[in-house]
Amino acid sequence: NENIEVILKIDNSAKEYFLRKKVLSNMKILDNTNEYFVVSTNISFDDEILNLVKQWIPYIEILKPIELQEKLEDVLKKYLENR
Repeated sequence: NENIEVILKIDNSAKEYFLRKKVLSNMKILDNTNEYFVVSTNISFDDEILNLVKQWIPYIEILKPIELQEKLEDVLKKYLENR
């Protein structure tokens, strides 16, 4: 299995949860502002991060790889279209 590096932008309103619960076991904080923080993590499968991000909408965004953010957007669009 090949690991994929994922960069996430997370709203500070969710920061305490992500830091205290250690949701992402190999998380590294790359940037920290008054509004959000940016982290790096490694995953083996897309669904590892997609399921987490879906749980935390609108507080989290995938910055990299962009293909993963696009995949998430496609899943959400299909969901909304079928309602």
